[in-house]
This record gives sequence, structure tokens and C-alpha cells, in this order.
Amino acid sequence: MMAPKVSFEPDNVPPLPVALDARLVAGDQGPSHALWAGAYRENVGPERLNDFQRLLVKARRLRHERLGETVDVLEPNIKSGAGGLRDINTGLGAAKVRFGIEGIAALASRQLAARRQQDQLAAARSRIRSRRESIVVAVDEVIAALEPPRTPEE
Repeated sequence: MMAPKVSFEPDNVPPLPVALDARLVAGDQGPSHALWAGAYRENVGPERLNDFQRLLVKARRLRHERLGETVDVLEPNIKSGAGGLRDINTGLGAAKVRFGIEGIAALASRQLAARRQQDQLAAARSRIRSRRESIVVAVDEVIAALEPPRTPEE
């Protein structure tokens, strides 16, 4: 199975980390591993690792310029704004590509972060996800309450 070639442009960075962060839910690990290895080999590889990480940094800077600092805007984008889920996932994706780690729990054991930093990062991601889910539920409830009653014809 050939891995798809992903455009290596600052505006198109998210697909590659997503491909590299893909996880097998069930079934044979062979094809899943082959897909990851192929995406890595075709798009990053040892010879392009520094370029890949520079590209992630540039894409992050451009995204922050476009969306603003999460804490400074009236309607923060907790997914893609500065300090949001995308920043956490981009950092983890870069660590996976460079060091082969499999998530936040491996940062301290690989001496990429102090245990305190690892715990803070895990807690921050959990809080962001929880708040994001709460927002979605609350908005859905408000929208449902604002919908006009259905008529018998509907």
C-alpha cells in the first residue's frame, strides 16, 4: 500500500500530523503500521525531519496570527487558537515523528518534559476537551429550545 503524498505547504500542514497520529481502533495492526510508516517515509523521513518541524512552527505562527491569542479574543477558538487543542496535538505529532513517542504519557519517560509539565499538559488537554464538549452540548440545547414547534405536516 502506497502512502498518499501530502502537500508540504504551511497552509496544508494539518493533514500530515493527522495521518501520522492515526490510531488503529480494531483489527490487524499490519496495514495501520504500514500506512503510518509510508506517510512518514514519503512525507518526512529522517532527511526532512528538521524541515517538517520548521514547517509546523511556521504553520502554528500563521494560525495564531489569523486566529489571535485564545485568551485575548472575545470568542476564543479553543481548537485552533493559540494554546488550543491544535497546538497540543501539533506538539505531540512533532514528538512522535522525531522521537517515536505515543502520547503525552511518554514525554517524561523519554525526558522530553518534566513529570510536572507532562501532567499539566495532560490536564490542560483534558480541560480543553471537556469545555469544548460542554460548549457543544450547551449550544445544541439552546438551539433546540429556539426551534419553533413542529407542525403535524413536518
